[in-house]
Amino acid sequence: DIESDLELPDAAEVVRRLDDRSLVALSRPGARGSRYTTAVELGKGELDELLERCGRSAPGRRVVQFLADVGRPATLPEVLEAADCSDGVVRRLVRLEVLRRFTQLDRLPLDRHLMRRDEAEAIVLRPDQEAAVRRLVEAVDGGRYAPFLLAGMTGSGKTEVYLRVVEHALEAGRGSILLVPEIALVPALARTVRDRFGDRLAILHSGLGRAERHQEWERVASGEARVVLGPRSAIFAPVRDLAFVVVDEEQDSSYKQESTPRYHGRDLALVRARDGSATALLVSATPSLEARRNVERQRLAPLALTERVGQGRLPEGILVDLKAEPAPRRPGEVVFSQRLLTEIDRSLGRDQQIILLRNRRGYAPILLCRACGHDHSCDDCGLPRTLHQRPHRLVCHYCGSSLAVPQRCPSCDGEALEPVGTGTERVEERFGEIFPDVAVDLLDRDAVRRMGGTSAILERFARGETRVLIGTQMVSKGHHFPGVALTAVLHADSYLSFPDFRAVERTYSLLTQLAGRAGRGEQAGRVVIQTFHPDHYAIRAALEHDDAAFAEQEMRFRRIFHYPPFTRMTQVLLRDSKRERVEEEARRLAARLAADLDDRQVRTSGPAPAPFERLQGKWRYQLLLRGRDAAEIRHALRRALAHGVRSEVVVDVDPHQLL
Repeated sequence: DIESDLELPDAAEVVRRLDDRSLVALSRPGARGSRYTTAVELGKGELDELLERCGRSAPGRRVVQFLADVGRPATLPEVLEAADCSDGVVRRLVRLEVLRRFTQLDRLPLDRHLMRRDEAEAIVLRPDQEAAVRRLVEAVDGGRYAPFLLAGMTGSGKTEVYLRVVEHALEAGRGSILLVPEIALVPALARTVRDRFGDRLAILHSGLGRAERHQEWERVASGEARVVLGPRSAIFAPVRDLAFVVVDEEQDSSYKQESTPRYHGRDLALVRARDGSATALLVSATPSLEARRNVERQRLAPLALTERVGQGRLPEGILVDLKAEPAPRRPGEVVFSQRLLTEIDRSLGRDQQIILLRNRRGYAPILLCRACGHDHSCDDCGLPRTLHQRPHRLVCHYCGSSLAVPQRCPSCDGEALEPVGTGTERVEERFGEIFPDVAVDLLDRDAVRRMGGTSAILERFARGETRVLIGTQMVSKGHHFPGVALTAVLHADSYLSFPDFRAVERTYSLLTQLAGRAGRGEQAGRVVIQTFHPDHYAIRAALEHDDAAFAEQEMRFRRIFHYPPFTRMTQVLLRDSKRERVEEEARRLAARLAADLDDRQVRTSGPAPAPFERLQGKWRYQLLLRGRDAAEIRHALRRALAHGVRSEVVVDVDPHQLL
């Protein structure tokens, strides 16, 4: 909320506090793995004066003229080749102070972080795109803070709009930051931006090596790179003369950092644009309710795209009621409805590509003993470990602990161990049983680590080497594959059952984004949604591409129950190794807050055990505070916490998950 008086961390302080895995902490000079090379630049003085110092030396004059023409420092090998001279010529010019010699970081290629692709055709903007570009260019030229929301259906050309504005800013010698929610979205967009802007692009994310991060950060700091692309932490990049900040897929919860320092990349992007008198653009096919509300309150200027690019049409929606499907032979088996199998057969017969979504990685969420009910729960978290086939381990996704998969139940020594539930690995296995001759790839966090990175998986799919892409939500956002005619959600209810007021919004966004991957080429697209709740308004709206209907229903729910965006929420989470102590401290804190906030338009929920009551060896209790005045909540919390709390306390302003 750009208008609030929240005390957002100063950017410099955030940089100092970022953990050792961050791109900032690892960007200091001398980062391990860096390589250095010798470079030269022109000394002080006018060009005629420098040429005169060279005397009659033709090679020396060629060196000076080359550096003057390129207008930047150059590496020693580059100079020697361009001027056709020896190193001795350069040494003499350094002694004459015609040149200055120094050492700089050797440039590391980042091609492995970019997707390969064929040369793109020139794009002609539609009238609605031209209107959006014109508004944004005017704002950039105005030199004042100007925030916008660009909304438009999937495949409507939102990326091209903001790249045109980045190009305009570059022509004026100014910089831009492009944020995407996940590293998986970087390779394809980075290739597009690199093809258009060349070495003026810098990529910043945790998937780069230490030396690569250091190099890119220094290129930005020096002004060599003026366009920065990356996930939320890229907002801290030291871009010179910042003119334009883009937050693509602004509704995505990945922009919220769930560890200290807790910040939201989207909100911090608005703050940075405001402080730098830059233009900010939030982009989404399914805008967050916060963004929609800020448009209503005239805090964001709306821009809209109303058509798909080229011949692309929104996909046909196909709803499958899983209650009407035959029960699986065993609990938790993958359900491919007869309608979905028919659609897959049809697509494969037409040589079309398919994307299948199962938003849970691993093979099965639980390995259950049918004899005694033992579920191999994590000792530190109290939650069942997920069964992974590659590697063959039981893994806790919350603390990372793992066990070898037992042959017999460790509780009753029985042999009745059975996987319950479905993850991406199990979907892949079942699909291979039904369609054994079809090339399939997985795209989830585990597969990315195993198979050479995100770009390698996406490249194979883009080239048509794989016909089917199975994955988590990583497959649903930002990808453009014209060959995809069918997308399917195997279980659309995954998010709906979460104990979180944002669950419905996330479900709608996920379904809409996945549907948008189909029908981007000449072939008509189809999306199959399998669900046990066929009449839920979020599923109906996604199926019928009715964004207004969803927003109306969800806004009504949020308004009635005083949830954001109509109030500000703060989560107070207490953690302790002793359950009795954390419960007692939570009740004391709640009592202090209740006395302080009496009749101050602030609602308090709890204290109560967090939905995941125990994680990483700590018992967890939480309080939720909701009110229109964020400052009042903050001041009350400070007064209550000043009395001291024996348990660990985490305060999360505007939380995006309450688990």
